[in-house]
This record gives sequence, C-alpha cells and structure tokens, in this order.
Amino acid sequence: MREEDNETFFEMVFLPKSLADHGFRGRDEIEDPLDQLLTSNGFGEVTGGGSGVRGTNIDFVLESGSLEVALPVVKRFMRDAKLPPTTRLVQRLPVLQEHSW
Repeated sequence: MREEDNETFFEMVFLPKSLADHGFRGRDEIEDPLDQLLTSNGFGEVTGGGSGVRGTNIDFVLESGSLEVALPVVKRFMRDAKLPPTTRLVQRLPVLQEHSW
C-alpha cells in the first residue's frame, strides 16, 4: 500500500489580501505553526502552499488513522489563530468536500 493511501489531503484557502487585512505578513505565520502542530502530534504535515492573484493556500496532509482527532485540532488552530472568516478548509482527497471551522 502506498503511503498516500493513508493520507487525506487538505487545503486552507485564503482570499486575496485577506491575510494582510487581518494582520498577517505572510502565509508562513500560519504555515509554520500548523506544521509544528501536525508533526509534533503525529497527525501529518504541511506539504506546500502558494500565493497568487487568486489568493493564498496552504496544503497539508492528515494521516487517515488520526483524522477524527486531528481535524478538530486543525479547526481549533484556525479559530485560535484568528484567521480571516472567509478562509476555506477544503478536503481534496479521497473525496472533495469543504469543512466548516
């Protein structure tokens, strides 16, 4: 079985300028603490991200076996970090769905 088969892929998606409008200087202010949270708890890891005219995104994976515990922790992280309310939490694989946070 491939390692990817045990992972669930997610994206945090930010509208253009929404991070700056909420006092963030860049996505690394969110990406680095998120990666620390995921890796230190064995939940998964940040796998990348990007910024452009359509906005900013942070890509991460959660280990499928930890999904029930890890996803609420990620949602709490998003609230505690005071991310823009327009931020979307999108699950890409194995099924496409958007999660409220």
